[in-house]
Amino acid sequence: MIIIEFFGPPCCGKTFYANYLVKSNKRIIISSNTLILDYSHKFLKLNLLEKISLKYMRLIKFLKKIKSIKKKNTTTFQNNNSVDRSFSKNSFTNIFFVTYKNICKKIFVLYKKKNLKFIKFYLDQLKLINDKDKRKIYKHWMEESAAKYFIAKSIKKKFIIIFDEGFIQRSSFLINKSTFPKNKINKYLRLMNKPDYVIYVDRNSNILMKRSKYRQIGKKNDFQYNHINQIKKYQLFFKNVFKNLNQFYS
Repeated sequence: MIIIEFFGPPCCGKTFYANYLVKSNKRIIISSNTLILDYSHKFLKLNLLEKISLKYMRLIKFLKKIKSIKKKNTTTFQNNNSVDRSFSKNSFTNIFFVTYKNICKKIFVLYKKKNLKFIKFYLDQLKLINDKDKRKIYKHWMEESAAKYFIAKSIKKKFIIIFDEGFIQRSSFLINKSTFPKNKINKYLRLMNKPDYVIYVDRNSNILMKRSKYRQIGKKNDFQYNHINQIKKYQLFFKNVFKNLNQFYS
């Protein structure tokens, strides 16, 4: 099993490049985003609701693919957003998403048993963030990423697995601390499970802002920058991550 992770500031093109690699050779390269959907049943005894929830998540991903294919047509793109809204208004939607999160938590527990120091460090750092909503988001991110990584390391098939939102990318939660966390970055990277290969992606700050505004126009739920200084903060952070990673891949 070979694991490759893309990382860099939001809007730099990680997902684009990751998807390109996956599409280039579907027989041996798979996206980490399919791991929980396709392999949870190998590690958990899923009930009916959990099985339906995973099928629902697959449907959502399928609809997003259709939308991305047609997004060059502005009218079609806007109409496809109405499809997303119809799903968000569905009374069962929240149940499916909560169930998906619970599946992630169950697999996360399996990961945690073998990686106590890393998880303890992560959770201790979360406590230092005052914003409760952000803490919840970051906690779910870790549970989902850890679940994916557990599956990636456990399945026997000879795949190349591409992460566009792996442990390295998730280290960005440290940005929310008041002081720049150089020492925390190093400890985080030292404790985490490392991919076999890492690919650092960055772009000019003006390009990142344009891409962020495009997300806003498209009413996407993805991360969006508020101002240029925020972009520079992320760029500085991931440059330091890249420098720290060199000691592990020399």
